[in-house]
Amino acid sequence: SKLIIFFNSIKSLIAKILFDFQIPITLIIILTICSLNDMGTELVGNPVATGMYFAFGYSLYKNNELFHNIIHNWKYYFLSAILFFLIHTLIEEEYISMDFEQSPVFWIPFIFIKICNSILFSFSFIGLAENKFGSYNSISRFCSDGAYWMYLIHLPIVTFITFFMFQFEFFTEFKFLLAIILTTFICLITYKFFVRSTYIGILLNGRKYPFKWNNFK
Repeated sequence: SKLIIFFNSIKSLIAKILFDFQIPITLIIILTICSLNDMGTELVGNPVATGMYFAFGYSLYKNNELFHNIIHNWKYYFLSAILFFLIHTLIEEEYISMDFEQSPVFWIPFIFIKICNSILFSFSFIGLAENKFGSYNSISRFCSDGAYWMYLIHLPIVTFITFFMFQFEFFTEFKFLLAIILTTFICLITYKFFVRSTYIGILLNGRKYPFKWNNFK
């Protein structure tokens, strides 16, 4: 009907304005505006801003031109993201002075830098993954299939390991690396034995694989 055609046209126009540019300045500006309050960018606290990330991901795979551009130019997105990350870190560590209490207007460039950092890293990692890991590899496929499961369970595991290590006088950097290694190991093992070959695997990935002890295929 004409109404459906009209809504599809509006949807396509919005997607083009937000997501079709090689330098996603429109998306960055809108996300900056949506994040200027105290809600942050988390899903529960700020569903509008977070929803735009999901919308971008959904639209990306329908936009071959932008998708191939991201794959081809991922290095430039990554270098730009590093630059914004360094600026953000310098502000956080107060090497660059910004008195947010006396001058709340400083929140605007700070949030803008933070959003640039997030968007450009997203672009670069998507491009890197497609550029370097696009061909089939059984280990990469295993980790990719297990990503959703690991996303769901990693937080309580990280929390438990972190609190457990409070009692030990290790270097913080060592605790950090140990937490990453242990969490990754637990996530992979639980995915292998409790998810990949069970009905949970169907729920998370749409299929289950025959169980094999001796490999990660």
